[in-house]
Amino acid sequence: MAALQAAYDNIIVKFLDNNVSLEYAKEWSVARVRPGPRRDDAPVYVISIAAELTGTHPRTLRIYEEKGLVQPARRNNNRLYSDQDLDRVRLIRHLTQEVGLNLAGVKVLLEVYERLEIRRSKHAITWVLERTERRRRAP
Repeated sequence: MAALQAAYDNIIVKFLDNNVSLEYAKEWSVARVRPGPRRDDAPVYVISIAAELTGTHPRTLRIYEEKGLVQPARRNNNRLYSDQDLDRVRLIRHLTQEVGLNLAGVKVLLEVYERLEIRRSKHAITWVLERTERRRRAP
């Protein structure tokens, strides 16, 4: 909700900077910015807004997508990020900057997490070990 409030405030400021009445700005922005409750997986943020909300550069988000770490929705060739995508980007940043993992390590960790959470696999550790061994053998 903080992101939504910030977007709302930015719209008000832009209207006021252009000498539009405060009443009109509020009426316009409430009708367009606050449509009602939204699902966390609804893709709504373009890459520039997603980058600003996560404290990253848009190129960083593109790299994360290229590496398969995040998969934003696409509409008319535009990337659209959901709140879940933004949370995932924040987690990736935490793992790389605070924990010290590289992107390959983050990818493996996220795959294990998905196996445990989504598929409820009890053999996730075995899967990781087998996957690591296969990668070591590959040229």
